[in-house]
Amino acid sequence: MAYIILTYDHNAKCVTHVSFEDQKEALADLRIREAAAAPHEEVVLFSSDSLETLKRTHSRYFYTLEEMEELTISWYRDSLKDLGTRIEALRDPLAVADSAPATAD
Repeated sequence: MAYIILTYDHNAKCVTHVSFEDQKEALADLRIREAAAAPHEEVVLFSSDSLETLKRTHSRYFYTLEEMEELTISWYRDSLKDLGTRIEALRDPLAVADSAPATAD
């Protein structure tokens, strides 16, 4: 598990991040960053398995509304493709079973 501090600059609409493996070290750095933050800066600490996960779960820090919309559509499209692949994989054995000649017991 990683501890990731994000600093989001509302004026510049950009984010910086720093990662820690140690929770106490992350909390100490968080206090320093919060004290030094300008009024237009938001400093937050997350625990996550990766920065990529944070980009999915807290996308408002990383993307504009337009980018989030496109990413959502893309993730949805990929999920549908994956679901279609899974359905086809389930159908194949059924199709083979349906086409096999019936046997008498």
